[in-house]
Amino acid sequence: MYLAEAVTEMEFIQDSISKIQNRIESLMVVKDKLDFESVQALLKEKFTELGELYKKYQQFGVTIERAKSNSVIQVNNSKLSLADAMTIKNVMLDKLETFEAISSEAERINKGDKGIMCLDLEEVYKEVESVRVDIKTLAGEIDFALWQVEV
Repeated sequence: MYLAEAVTEMEFIQDSISKIQNRIESLMVVKDKLDFESVQALLKEKFTELGELYKKYQQFGVTIERAKSNSVIQVNNSKLSLADAMTIKNVMLDKLETFEAISSEAERINKGDKGIMCLDLEEVYKEVESVRVDIKTLAGEIDFALWQVEV
């Protein structure tokens, strides 16, 4: 199994956990006392199922994290573990979000003619584009690695 497949399976397990949680929450209370025992038995089954899913989720999580830590990718002239590359990508996404928020706010203020803009908006736009390109490059390397690493 490739790492990408393991990640997809883990996401499926997360979704299944969420669905079981929702089902448990919908069964917690009954209006008719006659339904109490059957619903209680069903809840017990759902909690058992939830426990089994969490075991699988944990196994996949450990396997995926080990593979990401042991896999090395080449980005430009640097070698990074896949785990480090994914962390860097997440930080870069946060940076992009921040710079886009700053540029949006600057545009909003600039349209309102509330004074003289001190911020060089062109520099912010350049930074946004630079970060976007870096994210795209890193994401491509990460995606490629996910389909190359076997777990």
